[in-house]
Amino acid sequence: MAKITSFNKENWKTVAADIEKAVQSVAKKYGITLESAGGAINDINGVFKLRVNVEGSIEEAYRKNWKFHQLPEDGLGKTFVDRGRTYTIKGFDPYKTYQVLTVRDDGVTICYKSFAVKEYFQKLGAHINASDHGGIERLTLK
Repeated sequence: MAKITSFNKENWKTVAADIEKAVQSVAKKYGITLESAGGAINDINGVFKLRVNVEGSIEEAYRKNWKFHQLPEDGLGKTFVDRGRTYTIKGFDPYKTYQVLTVRDDGVTICYKSFAVKEYFQKLGAHINASDHGGIERLTLK
């Protein structure tokens, strides 16, 4: 890639992906996970955020919180389809508004509110109103 003279969405995605790859040796060295957590850009600068977790911590948080949030006990690894995209449940972050961490079919981490995921599993594919349930419109079990 040529020298960047100003940022835009396209070149920022490339830079962010390269930063994420570059820090993986640090993650491996310390036994942690590092992944992109968004950021912001303008023409001349940007902020790249990293999510850092102790390995297995989001899975362990799911195992500790599934019952209280009425999520399926065996929910880790389950997949669902939302607006034509497939999501896999990877864990839980009790300190977020959107606590259930999923990975979309393109590798992007997307979070859902726990009650929306709970209702999805209760209804197993029934229509859920997006305005009332954290952005989930229609989910189908896979």
